Amino acid sequence: MVIINMLKGKKIMHLEDIPAFDYLPGETLVLPAHRKMQIDFPEAQIQDPTQCTALLISADKIEETIQYLNKTYPRIENKLSWDFSWNKFHLVNTDELATLTSKLFTNMISSDPYKDVLADLLFKELLIRIIQQQQLGELMEPTAQVNESISHLKKYIRNIYLKN
Repeated sequence: MVIINMLKGKKIMHLEDIPAFDYLPGETLVLPAHRKMQIDFPEAQIQDPTQCTALLISADKIEETIQYLNKTYPRIENKLSWDFSWNKFHLVNTDELATLTSKLFTNMISSDPYKDVLADLLFKELLIRIIQQQQLGELMEPTAQVNESISHLKKYIRNIYLKN
């Protein structure tokens, strides 16, 4: 997986089977590392380059972390599990995502003798926040496929919201 944070400038992203979209500061992309992409830099100049950070994470690390979360923190009586969604790859940064990503990069370039342990903990937290944001995005979509109890809860909330 690659986690890309847009810092400065503008990119126009072209991914297979997805209409081109603007990629702006304050947004994160979470993509498979092998995903082909073409990128346009419509505003970049030598004196004012587009800037982003990219963090490449091994599939083994992702799987290890998801297994850890499912074993240690099972969700709702094992009816739901921690899982990553490749469908929700374009995220608007929350304060948590922005702070964690910054801390992770700062940690990686530090000389702290415990930086590997700290990076592991920060990565687990970052993955949790990404999964939470992806699942929230899926719940907010009217066409989202969710289990029956969540579907009823969404209807109930919409009915209350529409009445007020």
